[in-house]
Order: sequence, then structure tokens, then C-alpha cells
Amino acid sequence: MDMVASEIENWIAWCWDGEDPAPQSPGRCYSAEGRYIPPATLDDEDRLPRRIICHQRAKRVQEVFDRLELLTRQVIRFEYTQRSMYDIWEQQKEIGSDGDLRKVWVCIDNNRRMKARLHLGISREQYREHVETFKESVREAFDCEVCA
Repeated sequence: MDMVASEIENWIAWCWDGEDPAPQSPGRCYSAEGRYIPPATLDDEDRLPRRIICHQRAKRVQEVFDRLELLTRQVIRFEYTQRSMYDIWEQQKEIGSDGDLRKVWVCIDNNRRMKARLHLGISREQYREHVETFKESVREAFDCEVCA
């Protein structure tokens, strides 16, 4: 992965950093005592470690994003920060680390670029130009470090 893609992925992780809004099983008993802690489940072992985010570098990419024209920012939202909204998911099964089958969601298709172009009223070439403008702006923002 090149430097620009790495900085953009760091920025995306920074944009989405925080507590997962999905419902989870309670971590403690809500009784009057409130002392019960459930035992660790196998799901806890299968989770990937949280990605380490460089907040300072992500803020620099955010500054680049904030300086872009509105249409380019809208394209970037479709391309990077909201891309999973347009994924098509299918529930499948996989074998977990314990050998049991478990249900997982797998992305089987993504139509974000087509929906973005229809929503924004731009051509495929214009969409690509906006993405390249963002990448080039990020490259320029970090150029001084690469040359040093």
C-alpha cells in the first residue's frame, strides 16, 4: 500500500473511531448487587485488535478534506467514509477457531460508485477525477515528509 492509501485508511479509521453502536450483550448484571461479570466467550477471542490510529496525521487529512469543494467532498464520502452503506451483504457460515460453525455477514457486491454518480449527476470520469484530486491533495500535504 502506498503512503497516500495508508494515510487515507488511517483517516477513515479516525472518522469512525469510537464505541461500536451495535447492541451488545450486557457486560454486567443489572441487579441490585451489580457484581456479576459474565465469563469470556469464544467471540472475544476471534475479534481483531483495534487498529492503532495516528490522530495527528488523520487531522491533517481532515484539513485537506475540509478545503475541497463540496462536490469533491461528496464523492469522497461515497468512496471512503460511507462506502459500506452501499455494500450488498449475504449471511453465510464459517468455521470458527473452536471448529464450530458460526454465522457471518460477507460483502458480495458494492454499487457505491454507480449510486454516487446517479445521486450526484456526474460521469464515471468526473467521479474518478474527484477521487484523484483528493489523493493528490493528500500526497501534497505529506510531500515534505517524504522528501526529508
